[in-house]
Formats: sequence, C-alpha cells, structure tokens
Amino acid sequence: MTEDNENQSGDAAQQCGRSWTVSIAVPSSIVDNAQSPELRSYLVGQIARCLVIYNIDEIVVYDEHCIPGFVFEADSSIYFVFANIHYLNSQHT
Repeated sequence: MTEDNENQSGDAAQQCGRSWTVSIAVPSSIVDNAQSPELRSYLVGQIARCLVIYNIDEIVVYDEHCIPGFVFEADSSIYFVFANIHYLNSQHT
C-alpha cells in the first residue's frame, strides 16, 4: 500500500461520521412511579442502555411541572435522573 492510498483511506475514515445528531427528550416524572430508590436507579439504567443500543447522541431531561425561578432540590426526580445519567456516562476505573 502506498502513502497516497493510506492518506485516501485515512480521509475516508474521517468522513464516515454523521453530520447530524439524534436526541431524545425524557420527562423526569418517568421515575416517579418507581417504588424504591433501587428501582428508580434500575429504570434510569435501562433507559440509558436502550439509548446506547440505538446510538442516541443526546438526552434531554425535562421537568413537566416547571415553575419559573424554582431551584431543583437534591430529592427531586429531575435531579435524580440527571445524577444517575451523569454517573453512568462517567469513566470508571
């Protein structure tokens, strides 16, 4: 393989990426009906697993009962979903 062929194959590899992203919006209330914190965590994990399988690039978690000026507390469902997704997305060593 010559150097020109290697450069062409390298350029083709760089152009293989998508020029668009796939996003999904999930309401934070999806975990409100779970009966325990363990089941809530399991539900968020299963959602994250599905997002990986379907190659979703971005997840948007929204609060259905948004009140202007309201600061989310540590026990709110939106904070719970965000914290679990953030944990699942982090690198573990």
